[in-house]
Amino acid sequence: MLLGLFWLKSWSDFINSKTRCYIFRKGLYLQAIRYSMKNYFFLIIVILLSSCANEEKKTGGLYYKCNVDDLVGWVDNPTIIKNISRSGVYCAKTDSLNPYSLAFVNKMAAINDRPLKKCKYSAWVLAKNLNIESKLVTVITDPSGQNLFWNGSSVKDFVKKPNEWVLITGEIDLSKYNMPNNVIRLFGWNMGKEPVYFDDFELEFFE
Repeated sequence: MLLGLFWLKSWSDFINSKTRCYIFRKGLYLQAIRYSMKNYFFLIIVILLSSCANEEKKTGGLYYKCNVDDLVGWVDNPTIIKNISRSGVYCAKTDSLNPYSLAFVNKMAAINDRPLKKCKYSAWVLAKNLNIESKLVTVITDPSGQNLFWNGSSVKDFVKKPNEWVLITGEIDLSKYNMPNNVIRLFGWNMGKEPVYFDDFELEFFE
């Protein structure tokens, strides 16, 4: 952007100089404008591509986000409900009948072909009252299904007001668990009777 402003100032100075009259007389004025505008639009395209490249880096293979709306029609899951959502229309409702939400499940090798060092994860949660027993769970298992790592972030520690979406975050050191066939999972687990709602799950992995 600073480069663009510098270009505009330089061009303005150029137009206001004595050279302007010379170019105009020689019939090159319009040609100069065309050439400069072409460069200016090229500069805009470069800036836009640079912005897209930054977004691409954020949404690449090491970053996963699940907006429940995106799964409607693709996944038949009893926890998906309508009209209660942090973003969009749908979310995952957990209760005594359906204690587990939608889950992220993937092998380390599928996430990245090089060893992973760290994972940051999060989900948005809503409860209609504070009498809840629920967790945001991260699990890493070996190929046989044996737990290597298990952590449950208590929803009650984050939710302070009823009917309000709250962000739960966490981080895992993957250096001990980054074998290619190990599997990592992220999901909501409701151990109580009161409904708890989950939406907008995210995971970001680091090499």
